[in-house]
Amino acid sequence: RLEFNNYKKLKELITSEPQYFPIRIREAFNILEAEDISQCVNGVWQPTKLGELLLRRVFFYDTFRSSSKCVEFYKNTHIKRMHCFYCGIYDLKVISNIKPTINNNYRDGNNKILFDLDHFYLKSKYPFLSLSFYNLIPCCGICNSRIRSTKEFDITTHINPYADSFDSHYKFNFSKEDILMATLMGNSEITNLNLVINEQSARVNDTTAIDLQLENRYQEYKGELSVFLNEIFNYRDKSLQEIEDQIYARGRQKIPKNSNEIPYYQKGKFYLDFWEQVKPNLKNRL
Repeated sequence: RLEFNNYKKLKELITSEPQYFPIRIREAFNILEAEDISQCVNGVWQPTKLGELLLRRVFFYDTFRSSSKCVEFYKNTHIKRMHCFYCGIYDLKVISNIKPTINNNYRDGNNKILFDLDHFYLKSKYPFLSLSFYNLIPCCGICNSRIRSTKEFDITTHINPYADSFDSHYKFNFSKEDILMATLMGNSEITNLNLVINEQSARVNDTTAIDLQLENRYQEYKGELSVFLNEIFNYRDKSLQEIEDQIYARGRQKIPKNSNEIPYYQKGKFYLDFWEQVKPNLKNRL
């Protein structure tokens, strides 16, 4: 069947966009029995011998991941200037043919975070999607191996970054009292931080943030916001436009100017959501 129409179905598996993955899965299971390629053992999906055969001898994922072609492909894309597609914390400047593991602390010899490729749909359960480009999510090793691990993701319950925007559905909320005190008095300690689904979002049952533990992970960065607020307070006598000019000054910019720039800034959404909640207080004060 693979040879039909010049391997049409195989090509579709490799190039299908995320919204078509459920279709590709149904098509595959019309040919294969699901239990023939993977089994759930103690809550963890594991490939059967046939599943392993598909991974190693048909799709050659491990060979691809460790190849120079894989490294060069991602190094030559704009992705190398972005940050983890899941958490937005760690940069993606490095991709290594050394597989990130807990033993190497998810880092290479130069102490840089290794660029990992997470299988949005688990390759242990869906080996036929193991080389699908839009199923390979550039991310940090912490998100992939340490936190997401074997949790099942699906486009109906989790955000595939190639198909949808995390920024469109989630928002970091900060204490209004903390922000007001900071802009008026210079007391800049941020004590409360929540990550919530936007009221207008249709993904009311989405569990992306929960399964990646994003709210808890970002708690440790509240101190950075205090430093940022101190900088703003130093410009308290200036206009909002002048403050923004200082914030967006070349070589100093921490905050993306809009949502399209979020992936290119470390913790970009975190800072952008915070800045959007600070600005109204500055306008009222000025």
